[in-house]
Amino acid sequence: MRTVFDRLDNLTQSYRGVKPFSFFWNIHGWRQYVGLAITISAFMWFILGFDSTVEQIIPMSLQKSAPCLAFALPNFLFGKISLPQLIEQTYINYGLGTHWSAVIIYGLFFIGISKHLELHRVKKSLNFTLTSSFTLLTISVFELGWMYSYAVFQNQPWVFNIRHSPFLMNIIFLFFGVWGVLYTYLARYVKDAQLHDLRFNLTKLTILLFILSTLWWLLWIYYPFSVNHITVGSWTNSNFFPQTQYTINSNPNLYAGYPYHVEDNSVHFFNIGVKILLTCSMYRICKFRCVKR
Repeated sequence: MRTVFDRLDNLTQSYRGVKPFSFFWNIHGWRQYVGLAITISAFMWFILGFDSTVEQIIPMSLQKSAPCLAFALPNFLFGKISLPQLIEQTYINYGLGTHWSAVIIYGLFFIGISKHLELHRVKKSLNFTLTSSFTLLTISVFELGWMYSYAVFQNQPWVFNIRHSPFLMNIIFLFFGVWGVLYTYLARYVKDAQLHDLRFNLTKLTILLFILSTLWWLLWIYYPFSVNHITVGSWTNSNFFPQTQYTINSNPNLYAGYPYHVEDNSVHFFNIGVKILLTCSMYRICKFRCVKR
């Protein structure tokens, strides 16, 4: 039975040497792009520091006019600012925004799942679609869990609200991820030949990883070490679920806040640890096993 993915795989037309539809089926190219992003992120993480972020280089989630290397470097090259000023502007957003470690963790997940699917003859557009779906599902599980915990334990309920754009974005990620799960599960009934004999890998190791993720998350909430405190107006951070980035909003009519960085590598280690364990759990369950009939 031909599916929409079979049709996408046949869109190989070339226009002046460019294949515009390869976006859907060139999974090898996507793995190369993601691998490049991982390499760059690993280098930046090593150079800029343990809690460093993408926003130190380019303003992604922060204000578009926020100081960063992309804006400061031209001024340095034209002699408008000195080298110490260049370094200072590069580190203004340290700890604020998307961490390089997240790009590495989710990038490795993407490549690992894609290669595993390919081993089971899931190729081209279906491979790209399911790999993207499971990657976004993994991101949304962590981010929505983080938003709920932050809203409850740091008294910032606006974060866990559909009017908050990152929350809405992760809900969309979640729906796309759930679609991927349902499509994979129902493939045996629609007779998708690429997925017909594949099942999700729910093993004892998978369950153990989910248990470890939960325990590590609880340990992060009931943090056993001292917490660095910050006060913004009448708000002071709680000892529960501590962060290195606190986004604060004291206006109940707004669904956006201003980020503040509190340096604490131990807290950031807990963040990365939960993210790794949860991603490994999702990787194990999405690492299909073949059931021959």
